[in-house]
Amino acid sequence: MGPVPISQRHAATRWVRTLRPARESNQQGALRVKHMETTMKKRDEYVEKLKKQLDDWSAEASKWEAKAKAAQANMRTDYEKQLAAFHQHRDHALEQMRKVQASSSEAWTDLVRGTDDAWARMREAAEKARSQFKK
Repeated sequence: MGPVPISQRHAATRWVRTLRPARESNQQGALRVKHMETTMKKRDEYVEKLKKQLDDWSAEASKWEAKAKAAQANMRTDYEKQLAAFHQHRDHALEQMRKVQASSSEAWTDLVRGTDDAWARMREAAEKARSQFKK
């Protein structure tokens, strides 16, 4: 075999160059899939944590509602105001949780900040209602 003509050498080099990026993009694609799976797992764990907290707050609110019904008229008004505020914050927190749950793997991380803010306001409303109902 003699030397390879320059035109064929360049063609072979181009062919190798075109293969290399394809291999790299497959590796990157595999990493992207792995990242998406990890992200979705984190999102699902985050949503489960939110659901549990919301269930706890709802159970506590049911007790408060029973106490409000049994209260005297002057206390009932205060209890009902606290419950209304609590329900408003709970509904907002639930809406945020549903947005996170329905979001794509890329978008949910952007929604976490808003959801955490809603959860903080919900926690404050629950604490305020809890202190009111302990009186």
